[in-house]
Amino acid sequence: CQAYHHADEPKKLLKEIHRVLKAEGYLIIIGEHFFDFKIVIEKIIKHPIKYIINYNAFRDSNHLMPSKWQDLFPPSKMKGDIHYSIDEYSRMFKLTGFFSNRMIFRKYKNQGFLLRKT
Repeated sequence: CQAYHHADEPKKLLKEIHRVLKAEGYLIIIGEHFFDFKIVIEKIIKHPIKYIINYNAFRDSNHLMPSKWQDLFPPSKMKGDIHYSIDEYSRMFKLTGFFSNRMIFRKYKNQGFLLRKT
């Protein structure tokens, strides 16, 4: 629970789980960060403003317009959190041999995935 987004090498982790999981076995990943549409839009709007005013040396490591998910939701070095987009999750799961179903828990601001070995 709430550990996948801390993995240093998530694809390697999924490959190993796929290797040891029984045929048509399941993996449950819960407690992953979820950002609803409102939060994403808010971040997209604030991003160029922070860049223009050079908020906390923001300009040094960013571009005027965000080009990837990590521009909006950078990894937290202190917590070890990595924030993935739904496309990144889907791509990782598919590339490592899993079919995925996503569950969103808005009350808790997180999401989970039910993965089935293909």
